[in-house]
Amino acid sequence: MNDVMQKCNYILIVAFVMLVLGSGIYIFFREEVIFTSWIPDSWMALLPNYGDKIDSESLVGRIFLYSLADALWYGSLLLVESQLRNDVWYSKVMTVATMALPFVFELLQWAGVMAGTFDWIDIIIYLLTLITFLLCSRNFYFKH
Repeated sequence: MNDVMQKCNYILIVAFVMLVLGSGIYIFFREEVIFTSWIPDSWMALLPNYGDKIDSESLVGRIFLYSLADALWYGSLLLVESQLRNDVWYSKVMTVATMALPFVFELLQWAGVMAGTFDWIDIIIYLLTLITFLLCSRNFYFKH
């Protein structure tokens, strides 16, 4: 396998792990959120919930419970999109749309158009995720 394909596989594995970790936070630390509504109640009853072990009043606990999963998903989306990107104009539009997606969702939540809770901490976490991705893609691992 050549180096480019190996790098692509590595990036997709990292994206998958981030997706699984983000999902795990919702499944094992949160109750009754939109993401877990597709899981039958009988299955959810079998799974432990550790959410009460996290201090949701502290900043770190709040970020872990309410923002980290989304940041992991956003990072995963950015990584996958980076592997699909090419030099045609619509690919660049998709890149910008992917980068803007969570900010648009938060804005829609703020406006009451979309279900969910607007949170400035989410905006900050998304911004930090995007900056980290852009720095890494410029300097390290994600160059094609």
